[in-house]
Amino acid sequence: MRCYACGNREAQMILDQPAASIATNTPDDHNSSAGKFPCQLFQCLACGHVYEKVTPELRSALADIYTSCAAQLSVSMGEGNWGKERGEKILKHFNRLVDITAFQSALEIGCDKGYILRFLKSQGIQDVTGIEPSLKTAGIADGINFVKAFADRNLNLSRKFDFIYAFDVLDHVEDLEGFMDFIRRHLAPQGQVFISVNNADYYLETGSPALFMHQHIQYFTDASLKLFFERNGFVLKNLVKYQDEYHALAEFQGQSVNVASKRDYSNYENKLSLTLERISALLKIKHGAVHGASNTLKNILEWCDINFDFMLVDNDTSKQGQIYFGKKVLKSENVFSGNFEQIFIVPETFYPVIREDYLSRGFKGNIVGVR
Repeated sequence: MRCYACGNREAQMILDQPAASIATNTPDDHNSSAGKFPCQLFQCLACGHVYEKVTPELRSALADIYTSCAAQLSVSMGEGNWGKERGEKILKHFNRLVDITAFQSALEIGCDKGYILRFLKSQGIQDVTGIEPSLKTAGIADGINFVKAFADRNLNLSRKFDFIYAFDVLDHVEDLEGFMDFIRRHLAPQGQVFISVNNADYYLETGSPALFMHQHIQYFTDASLKLFFERNGFVLKNLVKYQDEYHALAEFQGQSVNVASKRDYSNYENKLSLTLERISALLKIKHGAVHGASNTLKNILEWCDINFDFMLVDNDTSKQGQIYFGKKVLKSENVFSGNFEQIFIVPETFYPVIREDYLSRGFKGNIVGVR
């Protein structure tokens, strides 16, 4: 198996947990029926990039997911309470880094239903196109050209764009060279590229169970993301690091750089084991509630392999009333109607906000999180 970033064949395994089904952030009756796949990660010994090995079976299962209604790992931006909050957060970060007024045309890779494209049109960019493999149909809608396809070396739109961007897409791409080839062919001279990816460094360093999901093939750190752009002939204009993700703005310069990143993550598995041991002890407490029906909770439950008894709550209205991990998701208000001694908050990024919300509403029990 070759590293997707540099092609080197030598790697060390840094994660090896029991095989599991693919989480699609959907209720139990909508989850993938493709079977279980290894939960393994490797780090390239040459460039330091972290990745998941993709078998033909996993590749086929992921292709089916990406062309279905389960393609999005979160609520579509702008929909429901969480979708609106997520969309507002992304646009806030987006505006900090990108000067939208500099562009006449824009292409979004992985556009879902076009939330950001509609925002760009409202800001004056009228020539906008979105690529999304899960679209039911392609065509023009609200002045947006929707293309049902994958952005790879086989797709040719026969034109160029001033601005190409992708939110949380690069992590899912197996053929990195083909993806960047598509961007180079469709980027206008002096055009800019914006890409956001998960901040794998945070999760690797802390031993977090939130790191792994089968859909994420690539796990970028600030060092490996910078190296990735430079290897593909791009120069970074700006790289902003948040706890859970990176936002990168780049321009094509045509000259590739081949420099290795030597950060070592071989201790991730040991850190993860300690984290799971701590969480397992917390979830064994009777009269406890868990906040957050998510892929992270799925990893915790499957890797701990214990039948924990807890009430599951979530603020996402699209999940409330649905069955996740064999439990009906309830509103967080239900925590106050029972004699609960503890709330375990799963989302790490939003832990402070969720904790403060429970405290402000008068919860007197123990509030704990992954960290």
